[in-house]
Amino acid sequence: MVARVPARLAMPPEVITVGQYIYILGAFNKTTTCYNIYQYDTLADKISEIIVVTNLNHDLHSFGAAYVPRLNRIYIAGGYGGDFSNGYPYVYKDIFYIDLS
Repeated sequence: MVARVPARLAMPPEVITVGQYIYILGAFNKTTTCYNIYQYDTLADKISEIIVVTNLNHDLHSFGAAYVPRLNRIYIAGGYGGDFSNGYPYVYKDIFYIDLS
């Protein structure tokens, strides 16, 4: 069996691989956005909640992400979130990063 993520993740999260690690960022689980970022160690079969995103001031939902090896960072771009009750969530234009150093 493979390790389990400690939260339900619907509306797929963004997944980035870096060496032996898989990073699972954000998601939406029916009513709320998942703000957690998980690191799965494929060799140890262990998952842990980690990482503080520099200057992140919005939800981690429906965004793009890319790993930049030279900087050892995962960049997060755009996405949306906010109040979904009125059917019009806020669309973000910002770019943030997770420093893996």
